[in-house]
Amino acid sequence: MILSKVDALSPEERVVPFCQEEDCQQMALIGLMSEKLKEHVLKHAHSLGKKKIDVIVNNYVANLLECIWKIVDTIWKNYGLRTHNLCLSNREEVNSAEFVVFHMMIWVLQAVEGLSLPLPPGYHTIHMVLGARCLPLHSLLHYIDLGLLHPTEQFVTRLIEELDNSEINERFKLSIMARIPKIIEQKICCLWDHPISTSHVARNYVEILLKKRSTQQKSRPIFIRERDTFETEFLPLTYLARILTEVEYEAMNPFEAQQNVDVKFVEEVALKQTFILLGLENK
Repeated sequence: MILSKVDALSPEERVVPFCQEEDCQQMALIGLMSEKLKEHVLKHAHSLGKKKIDVIVNNYVANLLECIWKIVDTIWKNYGLRTHNLCLSNREEVNSAEFVVFHMMIWVLQAVEGLSLPLPPGYHTIHMVLGARCLPLHSLLHYIDLGLLHPTEQFVTRLIEELDNSEINERFKLSIMARIPKIIEQKICCLWDHPISTSHVARNYVEILLKKRSTQQKSRPIFIRERDTFETEFLPLTYLARILTEVEYEAMNPFEAQQNVDVKFVEEVALKQTFILLGLENK
């Protein structure tokens, strides 16, 4: 409701594409601020009635977000920035105006956070894109570590989709992904076609599987397939294969509850990782 009011407040065409993604953090802050304001107003002006107080608070929060949006939008217009400046694949085409706007958005961010106010959803994503275009990698990572930039799920998704897997871009992606929250990392890894991402998915699946099995007290019969050539040499992998076989036997659709993970694929990845760790990949 509040975001729809924000869209309706300004008849002018906006340059900055805020409010075009699901920003859970900012939506939570907007909701928290609205609830606290309603409680405060209801406590001191209860004669207005709950419905009128709801309208007053919603309008106040919407105007607040619109004010922040208008400040950033005016900065972008004054320096001639448009949505084409939010492309990650042509970072070498950055201009001086983007540097200025990027640092101004830092000042806006610091002012808003200092007042404990919410930001328009999508602010952190757009700010991250500008930072990725303007800053060298070591400076970008420093800004992230200082809390001046916040990698979002939308930004990391665009990073994976828009950049190829060249050596420079690969290093860039890995550096960013090392600094994102685990909950975002789990969602993003399946989108990146890369050995490290594949290994991460396999390791997470094995970890979840082993934790689940360790909590079960009932002993069930284990059904073993025909012996493979590697079973006597790689005992941890043999144990994992047996657990996966048991899970497959127990469920009619064993992959549905585990996000469609291919058990055979996990086994193959685990075998490859074992070969690499033992230095046998080239033998």
